[in-house]
Amino acid sequence: MGDSVLDRYPRGAAGEVVIEVTAERAEALFDGFTKQAPYARRDLDPQLADYLVECAREVGRAHPLEIRIALEVSPEAEERARVLSSVAAYFHYLVAAERRLVRRSWRRMLGMFVAGLTLLTVMVWIKLRVLKAVAPSEPSLLNEVLVEGLTIVAWVIMWEALAMFLMAWTRRRTKVKLFEHLAAAKLTLAPRG
Repeated sequence: MGDSVLDRYPRGAAGEVVIEVTAERAEALFDGFTKQAPYARRDLDPQLADYLVECAREVGRAHPLEIRIALEVSPEAEERARVLSSVAAYFHYLVAAERRLVRRSWRRMLGMFVAGLTLLTVMVWIKLRVLKAVAPSEPSLLNEVLVEGLTIVAWVIMWEALAMFLMAWTRRRTKVKLFEHLAAAKLTLAPRG
């Protein structure tokens, strides 16, 4: 047995890493709470979605994927096409949803950074201009504590924005790339056997 995680997965005809899924019927692939909705609008079964995401994470984005679904009860040709397009549509939906979260977190980070920078600028201006003009020889302790305290608050806000960028935003971007990789995967549906 080799050292590579990829040794756990079979390879497709074009060298894709194959993630194999087996179910009795096509309906088993989808979430039970949305049974009345057409396949195109249904979520994948949460356990199946987690399995596919973890496999794709394990394989990495450097390797093309094939999701091979084996069913005991083979659906009609029209239903086969709907099932395959619905699996791809689910991951396209996740890409769009995660991109919305990326944009929202980017706006929040930018807002926090601008607020912190603005507060810092105002505090420096107050310290250099206003306090020196009001009490040039001996500034009051209260004024010094207030200005220094708000300066620290400004730095904390800016560091929080930076921490969000380095941790949350990059993690979300990684999820977008992972979902894009799954959405681009070759999908095949075959009878079990």
